[in-house]
Amino acid sequence: MERKIIYITLLAVLWSCSRIDDSGDRFIGLSAGVADMEVSTRAAVAGTPYIGSAPSETNPLNASVWFSTVAGNYLHNPAEPTYLPCRTTMTFEGESMTYADYDDNPTDNSPAVSLKYPTSNETPVYCIGLYPASGWSSSDGVEISHAITGAEDLMFADQITGTWNSHFPKQQYSHLLTWVKINFCAMTMEAARQWGGVTEITISSKDKLEIDLAETGEKVSYVGNDIKIKTFENAEGVLPSLTSTEAGSVLCSPATQYTVKIKTTNNPGGKEIPIILTNLDYQPLTSSSEAVGKLFIISLYFSPFNVIEGTCTLNYWNDQNEDLYMK
Repeated sequence: MERKIIYITLLAVLWSCSRIDDSGDRFIGLSAGVADMEVSTRAAVAGTPYIGSAPSETNPLNASVWFSTVAGNYLHNPAEPTYLPCRTTMTFEGESMTYADYDDNPTDNSPAVSLKYPTSNETPVYCIGLYPASGWSSSDGVEISHAITGAEDLMFADQITGTWNSHFPKQQYSHLLTWVKINFCAMTMEAARQWGGVTEITISSKDKLEIDLAETGEKVSYVGNDIKIKTFENAEGVLPSLTSTEAGSVLCSPATQYTVKIKTTNNPGGKEIPIILTNLDYQPLTSSSEAVGKLFIISLYFSPFNVIEGTCTLNYWNDQNEDLYMK
């Protein structure tokens, strides 16, 4: 019995050392979570926000993770023996350590190489994380951008530091956009007939997100053109009913006010409705930063005489009692 225990112990030690090569370099590993979010068991699928704070096999976090030996500068020039600096992708499926690999040619059959800490403990390695894993661009390694499409959740894990003897702490990803869900209904059936069927609903947003790693304070900004992101489209038109109809949802740049444009069969030119965002106390937001990482439900009410009223309700992103999925 004692011999079996010794064998098991030796196997555990060998496994833990399997990522250490003969030169003494240690392979770089990370764990990750999503900041300020409640745990959810629902999986994130294509086109939806990432729900939850703990990655799992059913709710993986697939991110673009950048490593460098220069703080705030993340160029891509992998070089032996550490293969740093490097931009790679990592998939986190739990709280355990995930090791960082780099494949310079995924189309061939050559194995990926493992990123390593420099052997000198005086040489730190820096790391940032970007979600989703694709769509990010940077020419100088300092200014990073991604298009805001309405269908993608964008997250950022700020810079952390690790060394050969003191490994990286957990990465913490934070949501950068605002999730808006839109519903509509008619106050009376006569109002519904006057307006006709709803053919299209759009919401205003900036079209690009930028991260400036040179900034010591707020690194994230929302720039570019003002665009209309489509949340609902039906060529034949959907007649508003007396009960609420879900028109879809969108992930857009944070703001204190959005403009929603509605087109109907009897008003093909469309009508624009300004929507003021409010907090849980129903007070108007004073800064767009208050809308970051939050879910707002906008309800549109069709009334007679060419009137549409809009209300906005702040909700919890991880509400366990309601299925809030992109449509």
